[in-house]
Amino acid sequence: MRTAQEMLSFCTERKYSSGISQSFGIKNFAIIEKALKPDETVIFCFVGLHNYVSTGEHGGTCSFAFTKDRLMLAKKKVFGGEIFNTIPLAEVNNISYESGMIFGNFKLTCTTSTLSIGMDKLVAEPVYQELQNILQEYKGKPKTQHVVQHNASIDELKKYHELLYAGIITQEEFDSKKKQFLGQ
Repeated sequence: MRTAQEMLSFCTERKYSSGISQSFGIKNFAIIEKALKPDETVIFCFVGLHNYVSTGEHGGTCSFAFTKDRLMLAKKKVFGGEIFNTIPLAEVNNISYESGMIFGNFKLTCTTSTLSIGMDKLVAEPVYQELQNILQEYKGKPKTQHVVQHNASIDELKKYHELLYAGIITQEEFDSKKKQFLGQ
């Protein structure tokens, strides 16, 4: 894939772009299209929540694209400007996946940072599997899978964290619940 339209079509056909409009997808993937080197093609792409912590705490919707050499993420800002970042695949050390009630979250641990991406649970696992395949094929070494199924206590703790983030409960109330869930 080389064009924004090809990348968006790829995502749309596989439901890897749920919740975004055609124009939003084109604008984000156009940033990636512009950044491609003349001999570079996108082998896999999707749309997800960047810097995902919870449904209420993330860096917004971004487009992600993988080539055989790098990962690119792009976001067109509402009031002008754009966010673009690239990570060489050689710097990706591990990928892990967690499944919650609604969202799946995968983390790419890199040499200098960790990239957390959230998306609908129904498509997150197939995307995660494809990312595993890409890293194995293009980095030349096997990756360890870490699939964690959240239990009810962890999901409930996340809800309390969202309440804390929204200012509905205090830090003290959150810490008390956290100790209760961790059995302390």
